[in-house]
Parts: sequence; structure tokens; C-alpha cells
Amino acid sequence: MDPFAYALVKHQDLLRVMTSAQMFLFIELFDHLRAQIATTQPVFGGKTAPITLPVTVQSPLRACLSHETRELDDYAVSYAWEALREVLWHRSLLSNEISMQQRLLELFLRFGPVNEIGCTHFYPPTRTYITSDCPRNPLNARSSASHQLDNPKTHPVTVFTIHHGPIPGYTTLLYFYGCKTTYKADYYIRGDQRVYYLDYFTPNEQPAYIQPSKHIFMEWRLSSFFSSGLAFAW
Repeated sequence: MDPFAYALVKHQDLLRVMTSAQMFLFIELFDHLRAQIATTQPVFGGKTAPITLPVTVQSPLRACLSHETRELDDYAVSYAWEALREVLWHRSLLSNEISMQQRLLELFLRFGPVNEIGCTHFYPPTRTYITSDCPRNPLNARSSASHQLDNPKTHPVTVFTIHHGPIPGYTTLLYFYGCKTTYKADYYIRGDQRVYYLDYFTPNEQPAYIQPSKHIFMEWRLSSFFSSGLAFAW
């Protein structure tokens, strides 16, 4: 039996505490909040879904789910997570974040700022340090919790997209004290050097977004249009 169908059979009360439309909206919203939920998990040994949702995620989820149809309480959201968490944690139902639907965008714009949740949230692609020349770089660096990035700092950004124009978002920076390195969404800074995460992309692959300045992210395809426009304008 399909894991999703099995979860519904096992938790038949789910469609009693929320409508089917709310359940599918819950799935869509989770896909966009996956990274934020993952940051509450331990770096090592954190491959299973968290037992409960972080309060910072559960509150806006409940607000979004209660907007269009019947009002939901925290129990309904918690029960939906209990029923679907293992399926959702290991199975993304959306192709990528750029494909956010207009309906979801409106919900994030309405309920996100109050809860410090943006239409998109950018994180470094790693939660452990990756600088090979760091003095604290033993062979077991990726299996030792002592090499976890720390000191998260989040600030708002504006994200320029092709389909939705400028939308609000957030980005989180992480820091590794051992090498005094700051990890951002698409590069890390050590001393006066900025190094991009080229090893995290396959040949000819481009990141979905680039960060031209501290408070600006831009969809890669949009920047390509700008470059082409400037080239042909001459």
C-alpha cells in the first residue's frame, strides 16, 4: 500500500478534525516550511521527523489552514502532523520552491510577517563546516557533533522572482567558531574571502537563487534575463 494511503487508513480521524482541502493545503504548506522545521532537528542522527512541530511553525500553519474554511485548533494541526509526518518528511510533493502557487503566496503574505515566516527562507546548504584547511578538521568531521555550525542569525530579505515580482523572505546565517567562518545561503566568508558552494552543484547546474547583496535575493533566471537585456541593449 502507498505510504500516504496507509497513513490515512491508520489515522482515519484525520478527515474528521479537518476537511480534505485543509489536509492537502497542510501538505503544500509543509513543503515550503520543511527547511525551517529541519533546523530544529539535531545535525547528526536527525533523519526522522520531529515528534512535534515547532511553535514557530504550528501557529502560522493553524492560521493559514483556518483562513478559507472552518476554524482549526492546535489539536487538529498536531494530529495532522502525527498522521503524516513520516510520509512528508521523506517525500517532497513539490518540484521546487519557485513553483509556489498564488494562493499560497497570499497566505504567506498575510500570516507570515507576524510569525517571522517569509514566502521563502534561505539557509546555508550545510549545517557542519566544510573548510578543509581548518585546524579543527579531523577525518570524522561530518560525523562529529562538535563541528556543527552555530549562532544562527536571521534577517528579512526581498526576493525578486519572475512570476510574483518582489516578495518578502528571510535568510539565516550560521557561524563556526573553530575557523571563524560565516556560512550564508550561497557562499561562506572566512577572513576577507568569499567562497561559493560550487561542490554542492553538479556541472552545468545553477542555484535557484543568487544573493547580490545582504538584503536582496534574485531568482537565477531573472538575473539571466537582466544580463541578456544588458548585452543586447548595446
